[in-house]
Amino acid sequence: RGLLPSRLFVMESADAGHTWIERREVSRQAGSEFAITGPLVKLAGGALGLSYEAWKSYDDPAPLDVPALLRISTDGGRTFGPPLTVAQDPAGVLYFWDARMSVEPASGEIISLFWTHDRRAGHDVNIHVAWGTPDGRRWSAPQDTGVAGQHPTPLALPGGKTLMFYEHRHDPPSLRAVL
Repeated sequence: RGLLPSRLFVMESADAGHTWIERREVSRQAGSEFAITGPLVKLAGGALGLSYEAWKSYDDPAPLDVPALLRISTDGGRTFGPPLTVAQDPAGVLYFWDARMSVEPASGEIISLFWTHDRRAGHDVNIHVAWGTPDGRRWSAPQDTGVAGQHPTPLALPGGKTLMFYEHRHDPPSLRAVL
C-alpha cells in the first residue's frame, strides 16, 4: 500500500482567483511520495507552512509508515525547506492522518488535528491534537481529544479556543463542530 508517483505545484492569485501566476513545483524527498493534507498556513513572520503526509511508493514492499510533516517557505512559496515532523508514533502503531492546521491569532501557536488510526487494531481511534511553536519548528506530542471522528479541521479563535469541524461516521453519521 502506497502512492503512485505524483507531483505538487503551488500557484497564487492576487485577484481572488480570476487569474493565476505560473505554477511552481515543490520538490520532494527522493524515494517518497506525499499527500497534501491542508491549505498553506501563514506562520510567524510571514512564512508559509505546507502540511503533508510522506508515503512510500506504490510498489514498495516495506511496511507503511506515514508521518505528518511540515515544510516551511520563507520566500512566498517559491522554495520549501526540509521536512519537520509534526506527528509520528515511534512505535509505528498510530497513524496521524490528514493533519489540518490553524494559527492562534494572539500567540501565533499552531494547532494541528489528526484523524488517528490504530494500525494493529485495524480501526480508528479518537481525533488527536498537537501544538506547534509559531515558527512551526517544534511540536508537542499528539494527545487524544476524546472526540471520535475523521478529517478534523481546526479554526483557532482568540483566547485560546478552537472550533473543530469533523466527520462523524458512527451512528448517527453526521458533520459536526465542537468548541
